[in-house]
Amino acid sequence: STGMTANLVQGCDGQWLRSGIPSDLTLPGPWPVGGTSVQIEGLTTEIWYPAEPGSETMAAPLTYDFRAFLPLEERERIPDANAPKQRCNCFQDIPIDRASGPFPVIIFMHGTALFRTSHLENVTHWASRGFVVLAADHPEVQLCDMLATVTRGTHCGAGGRDRRGDGQRLLRGLQNNANDVAFL
Repeated sequence: STGMTANLVQGCDGQWLRSGIPSDLTLPGPWPVGGTSVQIEGLTTEIWYPAEPGSETMAAPLTYDFRAFLPLEERERIPDANAPKQRCNCFQDIPIDRASGPFPVIIFMHGTALFRTSHLENVTHWASRGFVVLAADHPEVQLCDMLATVTRGTHCGAGGRDRRGDGQRLLRGLQNNANDVAFL
């Protein structure tokens, strides 16, 4: 057990964290960041998490195609060669750091006319400092829906504006340890 905890420090009761978390909150933490897209109770959700150190060395950084957040009719107007990409300082599906934790969870809820990766720099920063961050697209208030109102295009979400209910669905999905979040 000594070798396993050599680079770890005691956090809250029963929690182990990597040593080297900067006291300056503007600096990233010691973890590489893993990222994955899942469905939690019907909500398309991104999860960013503290990953196993070194697991990122052979992985390519994750990128998001911005067209996914536009109405379908608008997506088709942008050719692949011109597709705007949102780059992430994170890596697709690398292993979570099992030597550390448990990690606190942040549920990030985007504002009107935004989308689940709109605050990518913030959410990945939090994950690098030892938090699991979930961000879902919220039906009828995301960018796609707002643009569809103007362009008379297809709305992206259905189910009504219920961010409180969305948050409860995400928590329920975590508590039920659904397949898509079992790795947490």
